[in-house]
Amino acid sequence: MRHITVITVLSFIAASALAQLPTKMEISRMLQPQSEQFAFTASIRQAWGMRLNPASIGNMYGVNLMYNVYEEQGKLLEHEILFQNYLFNFSWRRALSSGREYRVDHFSLCMGLGMPEFLVGGSLQWLSSDLPENKRGILWSLGTLMKVNEYLTLAMTKRNMNQPIIGGVTVHGIQSVGAVVRPFKNSERLLIAFDWSLANNQRLRDGSFKIGVDGRILKNLRLFGSFEHRPDETGNIVMLGIRLNAPYFAFGINSAFNGLKKYANSVASVLLSPEQRGLQY
Repeated sequence: MRHITVITVLSFIAASALAQLPTKMEISRMLQPQSEQFAFTASIRQAWGMRLNPASIGNMYGVNLMYNVYEEQGKLLEHEILFQNYLFNFSWRRALSSGREYRVDHFSLCMGLGMPEFLVGGSLQWLSSDLPENKRGILWSLGTLMKVNEYLTLAMTKRNMNQPIIGGVTVHGIQSVGAVVRPFKNSERLLIAFDWSLANNQRLRDGSFKIGVDGRILKNLRLFGSFEHRPDETGNIVMLGIRLNAPYFAFGINSAFNGLKKYANSVASVLLSPEQRGLQY
């Protein structure tokens, strides 16, 4: 009887541990920066762009430091620090499982260069976790930005080129093409952005697309809205945001809604810069 009791207790402990393991969907969320769901490859700015399109940091916005925090179901599950200093660009991100039992640390080194009309960039990213298997991996990404004229900028990116497996989940490679239109010549007053993305081994018809509008309402206030269609179970997503600029400081908050109406998550951002041009948008 004593042996049966011990075996039962050990089985219960093992079952409880297994029950707390994050699902593959949750691990996928931990491996991909969720703050980037609100950004576009051709219009992303400052340190925020170093992973989504590393070519963007070639714009040389000056020294800037960004902090992002991600909230889902009332829990702060991700936070990150991104630093841009001309050719030196670094970021650190930590993502937690919903029960906070597991974590992923995400380190990035990025570089962008070129002329204002054409920029290229690359990033080296290292993922480290305490997930049960395949705890570490390296990611390579490349990006380009081309300013066609005063009204149109195009982007092409190839992210996660080597597709590591971490926690039993493959970090799929993603190809994206993007565009941003400025209806007012050489002005950031209004931006209309578009992205189309396709994962490796995905059929063309299963690619995702996103379209958004970002406009300056007042001198220091911008509003953002976008619609994204994903072919997976997530479906359609509407995203809304607001950004307040002040001298040497900016604050923004963006929220996503599933099925066009159900609240899903939010990202709050703080951007600091000792130079006014570090806050350009």
